Amino acid sequence: MNPPVLPIRVSGALRSLGSLLLSGAILAAADSGTPVPAAPARPDWAADLAFLRTELPRRHKNLFFQTERAVFEQRLDALAREASGLSDLGVALRLQEIITAQGDDHSGAVWTQLPGRPRTSPLPLGLYWFSDGWRILSVGPDHPQLLGRRLLAVNGIPMAEVEQRLAALLSTHPVVVKARLPGLFALPEVLRHCRLVTGDQLRLRCADEAGREEEMAFPLAPPSPASGPLRSVTPQGGRLALGWRDQRSILWSTVLADSRLFYAQYNRCDGREVAERRGDKAAAAKLPSLEGLFAQTLADLTTALAEGKVDAFVFDLRHNSGGASDFGTRFAQKLAQLPALRGPGRVYVILGRRTFSSAILNARDFQRLLDATLVGEATSGTANHYGEVQTFVLPSSRLPIAYSTKYFGTPGGKLEPLQPALPAEMSFADFREGRDRPLEAILLHRAQFLKPKSR
Repeated sequence: MNPPVLPIRVSGALRSLGSLLLSGAILAAADSGTPVPAAPARPDWAADLAFLRTELPRRHKNLFFQTERAVFEQRLDALAREASGLSDLGVALRLQEIITAQGDDHSGAVWTQLPGRPRTSPLPLGLYWFSDGWRILSVGPDHPQLLGRRLLAVNGIPMAEVEQRLAALLSTHPVVVKARLPGLFALPEVLRHCRLVTGDQLRLRCADEAGREEEMAFPLAPPSPASGPLRSVTPQGGRLALGWRDQRSILWSTVLADSRLFYAQYNRCDGREVAERRGDKAAAAKLPSLEGLFAQTLADLTTALAEGKVDAFVFDLRHNSGGASDFGTRFAQKLAQLPALRGPGRVYVILGRRTFSSAILNARDFQRLLDATLVGEATSGTANHYGEVQTFVLPSSRLPIAYSTKYFGTPGGKLEPLQPALPAEMSFADFREGRDRPLEAILLHRAQFLKPKSR
């Protein structure tokens, strides 16, 4: 059955803050460019929580779709009783946990924009979840021995428990936690809030490729500038898998002649036109035209098809966390007019744990209009979801609160990740070898349509 027709919409992040994880709608939506007034010496949190108790349910499209109002209010009451014993940042983080528990990944307390928040530098410690566990992919220059190690525990706390504690600030969906945990893990104030550290260092229990375990100390401080740049795990031969090579460009493409595939990677639903919609003239001046990028991609694809160089199209959304969906929708509509892309084994969409919001809506467009086969990992966002984010600020602390104003998808549909028909997760060995598992899965799938039929 084809998915229902979805309306043209702008969903999810309205503007990216560009930084560490937490790069989904919660942080992105609140960066409106409006100056936030300075907070008083100590906010009146009781007044702020009372204000939020009525204001967030009033503004949100459906705040209690998953958790009852009584539970939400009980949690606010508990925080109000404990606020005097917490730092302002601690209250903001607790409030983020309360809103996260409501189940809407587009809503939350934008604690990174709390006025007067103590600023700490991120730790030089980059993690990534592979199919065989958490790995350390980058570190400061003083700890090269950690590179590539599998992370088993932090200060004696197993990684499963670390995930659970950080998930309280991230999402009720496990895939979102996989995608966004590394950004939180790099923030010392978050590690302390989640009781993952109490002193001035992390004790990291790691395992090497032979399974030998070792515990190593890692300081809760950034490296000195004199110590040099971060060190990262590099694939053998220094060549990343195709889908990992260029995550910065908005939209790029190439012809894979040996595979007869036209490959396009769409990394974010953003461009000059989207910036103009939100009134950001400075960003619009720096961004390319998204309409123009899609027009050029369509022209290149049409030429490659006409010249007989390709006979299938791959649309890679694995790194796309959303923005404005209507450009991708129109692109899918134009592709649907090409006879060469009709039939099984002709159109594929690659999904990943970072695929969120409008990118999911575009994946559904490709399913509906082109009968595309979905490949890769489950998405962090859900096919049916609340979005179209707006914000308000709490009157005393001036803490921004992001909330959803619209519902997208099938009425009454489950809020579950979009699942690939062809699962393809990357292991650490795949990363080291520069293998692109989703592309391999596509080639294997296409082979069954290209085989001569036996008589």
